[in-house]
Amino acid sequence: MPARRLGTGHAVPATIGVLAVVAACGHFGPRHTMLVVAPAGAALLLLLGRPAGLSRTDLDIGPGSWGRGAAYAGAAVAAIAVVYAATAVLPATRDLDAAPTSRERAALAVRELQRTGAFDRKVLCVITTTGTGWVNEQAVEPLEFMYHGDTALVGLQYSYLPSWISFLVDKERARAAGRDLFDQVYRVWSRLPPGQRPKLLVFGAESAFSGVEDIQNRVDGMLLVGPPNRNELWRRYTAERDPGTREVLPTFEGGASVRFAADPSTDLDGPPGPWSRPRVVYLQHPSDPIVWWTPDLMLSRPNRLAERRGADVLPSTHWLPFVTFWQVTADLAFSNSGPAGHGHRYGTAPVAAWAAIAPPAGWTAARTADLTRTMTRPG
Repeated sequence: MPARRLGTGHAVPATIGVLAVVAACGHFGPRHTMLVVAPAGAALLLLLGRPAGLSRTDLDIGPGSWGRGAAYAGAAVAAIAVVYAATAVLPATRDLDAAPTSRERAALAVRELQRTGAFDRKVLCVITTTGTGWVNEQAVEPLEFMYHGDTALVGLQYSYLPSWISFLVDKERARAAGRDLFDQVYRVWSRLPPGQRPKLLVFGAESAFSGVEDIQNRVDGMLLVGPPNRNELWRRYTAERDPGTREVLPTFEGGASVRFAADPSTDLDGPPGPWSRPRVVYLQHPSDPIVWWTPDLMLSRPNRLAERRGADVLPSTHWLPFVTFWQVTADLAFSNSGPAGHGHRYGTAPVAAWAAIAPPAGWTAARTADLTRTMTRPG
């Protein structure tokens, strides 16, 4: 199959990144831990591109890649193989006992990153998964495409609960998983010679940082998509937003480092002041219940319903004590049921976000548009 050409007319190498995932214990299923493995015992979830000496028959193909114990495979395997003429090897999964604590599981994941040469790639991205270990593939695939597959992605599963239930009851586990994994990755990454480090990016994992300066000192860019209302930094930046800006689309410190967007292809162009690197982007829809659910809705009217409504919220929407809380609570279970661009479905929006945060050398707006079209999927 000939390689398709993306944007600049240069053929893309047929190598794709590696994603390591180690599963954490939970309570919504069997009392065991899923560890995603490759034949040699690695905690590799996804092998895109065939390592030397490894054939498809070497892999013990396990259950579907989107369920408990697996975070990211699916569409990338087929789509990147088509776009880049790459060989895609499906994930292998087995039930194994992992380390007993989040910190030890993070250390296990990092050892696998070291074993597989992840720190030699151009990009290393630390991912916060949902409770069950699921990762929105459209949120991380852009990095695979943009960097020609010279990437490594790593995340921890921390629960067996479905996402919307985990969102309500697994707050501390989620924080610990993000913090422990990033700290373990950073410990190894920071000891590498500066000229030999991969670009260190973060998807989620806000809990690993104390504020803007901490993010700027330790990473090369950060993206959060539909951040939960409990996120401490998100709450701080929203509460301390610049006067005159709305809660649904705030401006923080003139957008100097942190920016918010519902549509990143337009919203990230403002405010007009300089946007320094490293950059932080929050993607959030006015209609996303994950972003806006909070127990405070019981007795307090949120600012977003005292201001001009967001683009996909009816102007007639009003706050009522207790009623609004239960309405938004019910919406959590259906947050991924609407069309892309509404609720918790962000579609291809991360393409433009990553292009703004960490574009490869020579990346252009035309290539962003081209990749967005490539990744657009029905429904």
